[in-house]
Amino acid sequence: KNYYFMIIKIDMDGVIRNIIPTMLKIYNSEFNENLKETDITAYNVNTSFPKFISERGKLASDAFFVDNAKEIFLDSDSFIGAKEAIDMLHRAGHKIIICTWQLTYEAKQYTLEFLENNKIYYDDICFTKDKQLIKSDVIIDDNIEFLEKDLSNKKVCISAAYNQEWNYDRYETLYSFVMDFLKI
Repeated sequence: KNYYFMIIKIDMDGVIRNIIPTMLKIYNSEFNENLKETDITAYNVNTSFPKFISERGKLASDAFFVDNAKEIFLDSDSFIGAKEAIDMLHRAGHKIIICTWQLTYEAKQYTLEFLENNKIYYDDICFTKDKQLIKSDVIIDDNIEFLEKDLSNKKVCISAAYNQEWNYDRYETLYSFVMDFLKI
């Protein structure tokens, strides 16, 4: 039987995988726009990328996560230091649970392939919208809604333009949190 020091639940998008630049590339190309990451001030992509609905009659979530799922979920880059941070947590004896919501079966498959291609370690992966149902000591996420609902003892927000109202533990990257958490 495996014993772990702590169970650490880590979100995928916005924490490990950086999908915003890929979404911006698709949106800016489609609508001849020049949006930047700092312009994405709402977590909900349908709010942040409104021209899909107003000019195409399609939700941005469908345009990104269904129509362009492979590019978004497989071809986006991981955040600098994310793999190393997770490796450090694993070596320190913590259980790593990737806890993410993916809209489609294909998105889930691309996520698994992304993790394999980038050699990102995890003990378990859970695809769910109800992240609070997965027991953990620490949650690391970029979505304030998930952080507020979660029952973990420690809640860590990875900073983004769309989550500035979170007033608790906030870090620029997963790597900066792990360096502080492990006191390296």
